[in-house]
Amino acid sequence: MQLTPVRRHLPPLAATRRHSPPPAATRRHSPQGHPDKVLCVAYSPDSRQLASCGEDDGAVRVYDTRTGRCTAVLQPQQEAAQPQPQAKAADGDAGEAGPAAAAAAAPAPATGHAPGKSCRAVAWSPDGRRLASGGDDCRLLLWDAATGQVTHELAGGHQGGVYGLAFGPGGARLASCGGDKAIRIWDVASGAQVSVLAGHNMTVRCVAWSHSGRHLASAGEDCTARVWRAAAGREVEAGVEVAKLDDFDDDVNAVAWSPDDLTLVSWWVMVGGDME
Repeated sequence: MQLTPVRRHLPPLAATRRHSPPPAATRRHSPQGHPDKVLCVAYSPDSRQLASCGEDDGAVRVYDTRTGRCTAVLQPQQEAAQPQPQAKAADGDAGEAGPAAAAAAAPAPATGHAPGKSCRAVAWSPDGRRLASGGDDCRLLLWDAATGQVTHELAGGHQGGVYGLAFGPGGARLASCGGDKAIRIWDVASGAQVSVLAGHNMTVRCVAWSHSGRHLASAGEDCTARVWRAAAGREVEAGVEVAKLDDFDDDVNAVAWSPDDLTLVSWWVMVGGDME
């Protein structure tokens, strides 16, 4: 497979640099809630919900797309509860703390990202039952979309902020990327990391699975876009890079596959110049 920069469709895989002017758009709603910039938005598979996350805000917000109303806020991590004084026995000696006191002294479970840290990426699972989120606290969380509770944390992974997330077509795998220059592939059911893709030499900003699940695209601050092979449509082979496009002039911030997987579109901004 070879990525060739062209300005028209060129099977089997092409990178296009020019876009037609978008059709006229009419604003339907202006959802409110984030205190600062919104960094990522994602539609649910049925298009009825929109998840978002933002700068200096550890929360993930979910909106009803028909009304624009915020229906859920997946809250930042809670502060640990302060230990409570032990109960005193009747004779003045320190007695055993009861169950209530023990519960009060236990730290509260982590329910989300660190307060005040930017949450940079959010993604829905294909069945709409899960949300994944990641951010500057280097944590990668899976949420139950119905309850808004963290089901588990994909731990032991990124050593830098998480910038991009993408579920595989079947929802069994999740790809993440970030400030540690790595792309990591996770088994969603077990939370285990199954492979690490190394090749970028700066922050990786985005990842995107092809619709067939046979390839994974990535791009980032090293001014490159890359394509990795997925063996038998399931596992991504560590280090197997099958295509690379490196003639960009600045950070590549987004990649997307066409519905037929024949074209890969990339998006970047030229500092001090025009956007192509």
